[in-house]
Amino acid sequence: MTKYASSEMLNQLIDRALDMFGDYGTLETNPLVKYFRDVRVFTIFAGTTEIMKSILSKSIGL
Repeated sequence: MTKYASSEMLNQLIDRALDMFGDYGTLETNPLVKYFRDVRVFTIFAGTTEIMKSILSKSIGL
């Protein structure tokens, strides 16, 4: 549950930060670009978010 919730929160946070920076957020000199790549990897590291949803729903009996 923690992995799913934290990866979703990080995705939202990075998306908002990139929106705030606009075009500057996509420059390679901006550290947000590295965070963007890292967060995308984090969402698929131990199973995609869709797989995590499936595992969680099975564990609580849905």
